[in-house]
Amino acid sequence: YQEHCEECHLQSGRGAFLKAPPVAESAVVQAPEPWSLVNVILYGARVPSAAPVPFGAWEDMPAYMEKLNDPEVAALSNYLRTAWGNKGSSVTVRDVAEQR
Repeated sequence: YQEHCEECHLQSGRGAFLKAPPVAESAVVQAPEPWSLVNVILYGARVPSAAPVPFGAWEDMPAYMEKLNDPEVAALSNYLRTAWGNKGSSVTVRDVAEQR
């Protein structure tokens, strides 16, 4: 998290103003199934140019599929799903491999 995420999502997980959405208390991060979260980590996220502020002011998130292997994506997902009081189930390496 510190190496790849903290600059935009901050140590607090609250997201930098007009840069990135919060991951603390995020519905995507805590969803019953982790597929959307894993997808965003692997493939990045694009903000539609017509999105209203603050959503349209956020920066696109880069893809990490070439930078992180499956165990690293699983570990990052699990950190995000349990940090800051988040309540998400565990993500396995197999989950990530299937999503990749």
